[in-house]
Amino acid sequence: MKNVGIFVDVSNLYYCVAKKFEGRKIDYEKYLNTLEDNTPEDSGVTEYRAYGTKIEDEAKAFIRRLNALGFTTKFIRTTKTRSTSLNVNITVDIIRSLNNLDIIVLGSSSREMIPLVNYLREQGKEVYILACGVCNELRNVCTKPLEIDVDELETTKESVK
Repeated sequence: MKNVGIFVDVSNLYYCVAKKFEGRKIDYEKYLNTLEDNTPEDSGVTEYRAYGTKIEDEAKAFIRRLNALGFTTKFIRTTKTRSTSLNVNITVDIIRSLNNLDIIVLGSSSREMIPLVNYLREQGKEVYILACGVCNELRNVCTKPLEIDVDELETTKESVK
């Protein structure tokens, strides 16, 4: 059985999806279903991790939803004027879990992840990217690039009509 670890930069996905799909948001249950459909049958997710930033307590309900889906969440407090890169936190957690994983799924389209993906591939790991606006450089170094499309988005009133 192949062990899968999912590491999602929800801040990166939030901004990239909102830009591409005019303010829409990801439905993380559908996101996980897409991953299940695209991983080998003999695999199972052993780690679900979600990383993000928050201002005060604005993300409480969202974090509870991620926890209900099985994610361990790491949200950093920030201000509107200061942005924080979560890539270091993601990288450290992946390296700590590396011996227990066969497939690493990155939910980030950040070019900054290219050195990490290269390292993981050198270690014999499969790396899937499920993100929005994945650049060609990142697509070329990962095992399997998956682009978020409307199937992974929350249902809106307009789309129900």
